[in-house]
Amino acid sequence: MLLLRGSLRLASISGKLQAGIAMQGVFVLCLCYSYIYSLNTYSQSRHEVKRDLQFQLPTDVDPTLPLQSPFLSGSTTNSKLCEINILFFGIVPYWKDILNNQEHRNKKWIRNVLEGTRVRCNDEACSVHVSYTETPEEIVKADVVIFANIFNWMDSDVWDRLIKLRPAEQKWIMSTQESPPYVPGLKPPLIYRNISYDWSDTYRADATFPSPYGRYAPSASKDQLYARQHKLDALIKGKAKSVVWVASHCETLQWNRTKFVEDLQQYIPIDTYGKCGSKPLPWRRRELMRKVMEPYRFYLSFENSCCDQYITEKFWRSLDFGMIPVVVGAPLRHYQDVAPKDSFLHIDQFDSLKDMADYMIEISENTSKMRKHLAWRLKGDIYTEEIQDHILKPLRNTTLCAIVKRLKSNVVEDPKNMFDYFGDKWGNSCHACGAKRWMRSYQT
Repeated sequence: MLLLRGSLRLASISGKLQAGIAMQGVFVLCLCYSYIYSLNTYSQSRHEVKRDLQFQLPTDVDPTLPLQSPFLSGSTTNSKLCEINILFFGIVPYWKDILNNQEHRNKKWIRNVLEGTRVRCNDEACSVHVSYTETPEEIVKADVVIFANIFNWMDSDVWDRLIKLRPAEQKWIMSTQESPPYVPGLKPPLIYRNISYDWSDTYRADATFPSPYGRYAPSASKDQLYARQHKLDALIKGKAKSVVWVASHCETLQWNRTKFVEDLQQYIPIDTYGKCGSKPLPWRRRELMRKVMEPYRFYLSFENSCCDQYITEKFWRSLDFGMIPVVVGAPLRHYQDVAPKDSFLHIDQFDSLKDMADYMIEISENTSKMRKHLAWRLKGDIYTEEIQDHILKPLRNTTLCAIVKRLKSNVVEDPKNMFDYFGDKWGNSCHACGAKRWMRSYQT
């Protein structure tokens, strides 16, 4: 009897365990289904606008057939490596021009990308295939599409085709070192505002992949102080010329900088170089350029447009060459955020053009004031690069591997944090040049 009761109790316990396990299995399955459903819902919501547009695929494209292009060719020698395809869209007209420059030291590098190349990102254990296209239909197999060097040929028809062909998980990056007014082709139609670019690669510090034109790095080393002091004394002693302006584009979209220079010349002598000046200058030969520039006290660092954080090589190179830049461009506070203290003059610091010219003359005639504006050289250094090298930054392994790292992070990004072309961090980031009333006469 006891044996029978024991058997019945064991059977009861076994039945409860089996039922419990079954219930746990159902619970786990529900959780998995819920998670998969949430991911699918997120993917669908991200592109719900695209689906609702109901565009028709181009009649010359069969979406069931593999595309044959340089972008899809090649294979990795290590099957264990992950494969990531990065496609540049729209680069050809500009970078092919660079290829025609026989002296450019990056010719082979650019050609490799145009013909299809691989990049190894060791930290990510991935094989990265990089190539280009101008054909929208070739984006379908890419993990990442980088829109670079597109000036004005991306019309609404191209955008329609790209949006329709885009895979749901594909990332789009807007890449440019120009300010918004000078790259109208990168601007998507307003209806695609929330379904175009995911990330950005620009000069802005808050870009997904920031590419500033230069930077200042303070140095804590006291061992170099004597040598730096000696160099500063020699630099100031050699300042025999007044003001210099170098420009390759005379007309700008936002303000009349040529008229500004002409008016400033009424108060202080200015030497002009480049296509807009009276003297030629080897802008791409750095050391020769330095030799020409160092005797000048001031450099007119006038940007072609006045946009937030748009501070180009003009500014950084003038600091590097030992001049005091006089700037028109980004707001004063943006220069103060990145430049050494007292290293530049900004138009918003003056009540009139004559007021600014008078202060420049005062500095020229007072060694102590000149030293004040150059004293930062005792405490740090400027780092910048040739402009033709800087514009190729999207091709560098460091940039491409940073993209791969972010792509593989598997972080579910909030659609609200997508790069907004029309927002305050880009399309709405340009403004009148200068906050003072006297600058209004130079606006175009």
